[in-house]
Amino acid sequence: MISEGLVTRFVFITGWTLLGFLPIRAASYLAVQGEMIVEFQLEGNPDARRSETLPFACTVGGGEWWIDAKESVNGQDRWHFDGVYLYHSTRIVGWTPEKAQNALGQRASVVEAGLASDASSNVTVNVWSPSNGQPLGSMAVNVPWLALASGDFLKLPDRVIPLPCDRLQNTPDRFAYTDETKTFEDQVGRPRRVELRLSRQRWHASARQFYTEMGTLDRYGPWVEQVAEKLEEGTPKFRYEVLTSTNFLGQTVPLEFKFRQEGRDFIPVGNFTVTGSGRVSDIREVEKPGTLFDPTLKITIVDWRFRDEGSRVQPLIYTTTNATVALTNNVRLQEKLRKTIEKHRQSQREPGNPAPSNEPMPR
Repeated sequence: MISEGLVTRFVFITGWTLLGFLPIRAASYLAVQGEMIVEFQLEGNPDARRSETLPFACTVGGGEWWIDAKESVNGQDRWHFDGVYLYHSTRIVGWTPEKAQNALGQRASVVEAGLASDASSNVTVNVWSPSNGQPLGSMAVNVPWLALASGDFLKLPDRVIPLPCDRLQNTPDRFAYTDETKTFEDQVGRPRRVELRLSRQRWHASARQFYTEMGTLDRYGPWVEQVAEKLEEGTPKFRYEVLTSTNFLGQTVPLEFKFRQEGRDFIPVGNFTVTGSGRVSDIREVEKPGTLFDPTLKITIVDWRFRDEGSRVQPLIYTTTNATVALTNNVRLQEKLRKTIEKHRQSQREPGNPAPSNEPMPR
């Protein structure tokens, strides 16, 4: 069902005379649902092939976007960009005590199984700042974002489109590509065609940033240089194309699209091809969605806005009962950051203790 609604309200103007009623359109939020069918093929091995169906739901409007995607088997993943911060919430769903006991094994007690199943009442929310509006998730969110929510991003100067068909928090070549992009000629500017080509210069910058954030540049830096020398400049690695589209509320919205990402034998676990197609099943105008903070759940914040280069503290992890994220100048958070930095520095000074591990921090 593809429906269009007009939100109209009346303004009554008083004075010496009645001037009339003026229809005014409220801020428009566009909700799009659909699914992608994706096939993975390991290069050089025709038997190593699998396919997957990935549903998506995307809402765009007012400089913001929300995407619900299937990034894990038992998880509910939601992404939100509010114009400044990028959020990603993850919650385990459908996890009963019986399933937990089966997963833990027959020796697990009822108490242990109950504690494991209690994960469904928890939600973890990652927060990044500042953000230019691009997610760094898996293909399940990256491709719908490119198709439906990337219009504002594509207008930015010097933007770099990340490689869509990987989990980009774990991918050193995520920003290693130049692009040739054609957009629809409307105010939103969603992409009609996108082609990403390999760039030695961008590979160098992307990989060094990635391993710097991992805290392993000393180890992988020489390898990054070796790879850069061997790369073939301008090699096409990803292509996206809209097959059919429609006009809805003055916006061009893709109805069918296809994409393909070539294998990359120059990085670990990258030598596979991804071929996919997407189809939109529903478009409608909706009210502005809420935040990802559900006060009925136990909320754990993984806050990448806080970092300390010297001690490699990133991110700051804490719980909250609020419906919004706190400001970075919050007194309690600043105090927690100070204590966390001191704890990490003390552990580094103790003999025999390894340096704190680091996860990559998307920007």
